[in-house]
Amino acid sequence: ANYFEAVDVICIARRGQSSHTGVWHYRAKKFNFYLRGFKYLFIMRKPTKATTRVKWAKYK
Repeated sequence: ANYFEAVDVICIARRGQSSHTGVWHYRAKKFNFYLRGFKYLFIMRKPTKATTRVKWAKYK
């Protein structure tokens, strides 16, 4: 909670598709994603800081 706030959590279901094929290995290398190890996708963002008001010395 110090660095990011959760926007959404998505469960990934492959529905019996096997990722142990050459096609999936090729796609993983080409599109830069992991084949195994992740069953949830966490969408996070940095918390927005309150805008600081600038106090000008010369201008009002």
